Amino acid sequence: PLPMALAVSIHITKHAHERLKQRLGLGKSARMRHVSRGLLLGKRYKMKRGRIKNYCDKLRQNHSDARGFANPYFYGRFVYIFFHTTLVTVFPIPHDMENHVESLN
Repeated sequence: PLPMALAVSIHITKHAHERLKQRLGLGKSARMRHVSRGLLLGKRYKMKRGRIKNYCDKLRQNHSDARGFANPYFYGRFVYIFFHTTLVTVFPIPHDMENHVESLN
């Protein structure tokens, strides 16, 4: 079980809601629970080295703006892009990176 305080502080953008439905097939009630797990249990970019670090650096550049840098989290077979505790988007880990990410879990 996850702490409820964490789930309350997480925000999901409209775009991220659409991507969670499209790419993960999650219903409305499951999205917040799943995103909470991604933020709490996901592997952060700072924990990566080599090829994964380069991939994360590229993600951070592509999804950052004047507000700051995006933080990619790897959870399951997906990458979750957060600004602090706001989920911006989610997409599958590229096939050529899956083995590298799975070895870190």
